[in-house]
Amino acid sequence: MEETQSGVTFGEIVKAVKKRLWIVLIATLALAVLAVLAAQYLFNPSGSTYSLSFTLSYPGSDTGKYPDGSPFYYQEIISLEALNAAKTSDGRFDKINVEKLSEKDGISIELSETEGKYTLTTKARYFSNRTEATLFLRDLAKRPLITAVEKSKSASYTLDEAAFHSAGYEGRLEVLARQKESILAQYDEWIELYRENYSAAGKTLANHRAEADVLFSDVVQSSLASELETNGYVLLEYLDAQRKALQAEKAENERKIEALRGALKDSPSLALMADDETSTTVQKPLDLSETLAALLVRNVQIDSQLQALTEDNIKAFDARLDEVYAALQSAASKVQAVGNALCEQEARVYFDTAQAVQNGGIGLALAAVGGLVIGFLLSCLVVCLVEIPKSRRLVGEEVPQTDKSADGSPDGDNNETQK
Repeated sequence: MEETQSGVTFGEIVKAVKKRLWIVLIATLALAVLAVLAAQYLFNPSGSTYSLSFTLSYPGSDTGKYPDGSPFYYQEIISLEALNAAKTSDGRFDKINVEKLSEKDGISIELSETEGKYTLTTKARYFSNRTEATLFLRDLAKRPLITAVEKSKSASYTLDEAAFHSAGYEGRLEVLARQKESILAQYDEWIELYRENYSAAGKTLANHRAEADVLFSDVVQSSLASELETNGYVLLEYLDAQRKALQAEKAENERKIEALRGALKDSPSLALMADDETSTTVQKPLDLSETLAALLVRNVQIDSQLQALTEDNIKAFDARLDEVYAALQSAASKVQAVGNALCEQEARVYFDTAQAVQNGGIGLALAAVGGLVIGFLLSCLVVCLVEIPKSRRLVGEEVPQTDKSADGSPDGDNNETQK
């Protein structure tokens, strides 16, 4: 008995555990459940984070701008405005404290320049579980696409009508030419991105471009520019002033012509001043003749312009420019419609994982296994501490009785004999 009390044998441990096996199993399972709950609701929310990586794609996304040309700043994805928009988009997010999430820097975003990939990271304590965090981060990632579609609808390729009509005819031709180039350049950009047979707004990009190209062809541009230069058209409000200016110029030219003719008449027709050493000649009468010829030609042009500078001719020229303007504005509206269709079709977000990745916490499986092991060891320890001493006491009470019985003389008989 002294040897047994000096230590605990393996047999005693096994016997004690077998005797209270159900208690050990129940306690082990209970502690395992407590470990899982503690990991899920205590340790993980306070010490872990959720992250979600994704890439964005919409027309023009590689330029770092929205479809209307405004700059795209990825930091706006986690702005308080975006967080509120995401929260109000789904009733399941009502309990998320986005104000505190933003104020305490509970969410961040990073951009991988090499991969063009964004990563949203948020602290787990602001969400009830991983599913809620995943849904919220996914909604945030889609915010730029919603903005891109909205901005594509507001993108404008048209010319301001008041600004167009306030310009002179040369200015109008220039802005119309630039607008056509801008429209074609936009189609070329989309064709390079999606190929010319890509369909949007009912037609292929190549057909949309061809329709815009014929509206203000090079032939029409050259014809209008040549007519304007030849006839010297001006806006109607400047017509009288232009005619008076031309008439005054013509009168001045006629005086110069008369003076030149007199000078030529007085000078020898082939008067030359020669320098024998340099062999250079100065043909003064020829210079006068060239000046005279230029003035005569100019007066012919003035006569032609005065004849063409009528209110009817200017109105007709103005109407042709207005037709081109209206056609290009229609084409500009079509560009906007095509851009909007492209954005709605191609605005996409690609996620690296279906669920947000949890970092820094304890896995529930690991917590369960750890809880089972620790629970089993603790329950076994408690059972042993209770059962082994109890078992030893029982054994100690039985041993003395067994020894007295071996002598063959009960205590009562001995007492009688002594008397």
